[in-house]
Amino acid sequence: MSGNLKRLRPYDRPRKSRTSVLPAGGDGAVMGYLGFGALWLLTATGLGTFAALQLVMSSFEFTLALPFGYSFELTPDTVSAGFRHAFVWGWLTNAALGAIFFVTPRITGRPLSHTRIGVVGMVLWNIGFGAGLTLLYIPQVAETGTLTGFPVIVNLVLILALVLVNVTFWTSVAGSAALFVGVAWFGLALFALAGMTFEAMVVSVLNLDPAINAVLDAMWTRGIALFWLLAVPIGALHYLIPRLTGQPLASGTLGWFGLGSWAVLGVVSLFGAAVSPSLPYALVSFGNAATIMLLVPATAIIGNLTMTLRGRWSLVLSPGPMATAVASLV
Repeated sequence: MSGNLKRLRPYDRPRKSRTSVLPAGGDGAVMGYLGFGALWLLTATGLGTFAALQLVMSSFEFTLALPFGYSFELTPDTVSAGFRHAFVWGWLTNAALGAIFFVTPRITGRPLSHTRIGVVGMVLWNIGFGAGLTLLYIPQVAETGTLTGFPVIVNLVLILALVLVNVTFWTSVAGSAALFVGVAWFGLALFALAGMTFEAMVVSVLNLDPAINAVLDAMWTRGIALFWLLAVPIGALHYLIPRLTGQPLASGTLGWFGLGSWAVLGVVSLFGAAVSPSLPYALVSFGNAATIMLLVPATAIIGNLTMTLRGRWSLVLSPGPMATAVASLV
């Protein structure tokens, strides 16, 4: 009898591995966020260069007629708005979400839960933002009087994306034995970003008076800076510095004080940005005082992280991220 006997034993063949379109690992989502962030950083760089050329050459504009009376316009207003959106919502937001997905499992000591939901949120966020960024250059469609400038449908997609990201984050930290202050900073940032995106959608639906829109825009811009663009780096520093020094955070109490006082004073300081006759002068002054008092939690945060560096200051002179971390504290 001749022939290959292995053909009669199909159980010897290795099983075919199934690959999924959506990665199941948390680091897969991190790489996705960083990839999208790099893409939007290049886009923002190009838009910034174009905006600089328009400042030098006032006639450096472009208009393309579209069907149904629409037009695609590259004017100084649309280009500068696109640059701001691409830099903040494209580059910085994707980088911040990637940092949250990277740091959170390393603090909690357990992998992220429902990572595929987080990946879907990542894809929806970038699809929605890409559509919104494109619509900014069509003045007939863009909501120029609202906070983000995005139409309602785009804001709905962004809110859905943030809901999915929040589901992944909060289910990952819910079963953690102890809540670390750095993770709490991430939670504050994600909650604030979702809330302010929802606010932007509500403002676009209500079609408020331009004066009220201007007040809300000023408060919204300060809120984004305090509770999103600053909160995520502060939370990352609470992980990075103890990790690099090999020492625990100097004071957990001081860390929680910095977080709590930053949240309370930050909310009050929003009224300091709302300079309008429609608001009582005392309320605006109280908001300005709260803005100055943000030095208290900032000092507590910097002092706590600086004390964590005790005995390891030589790391600042070595190659690595410690020098960048110290520069960010300064």
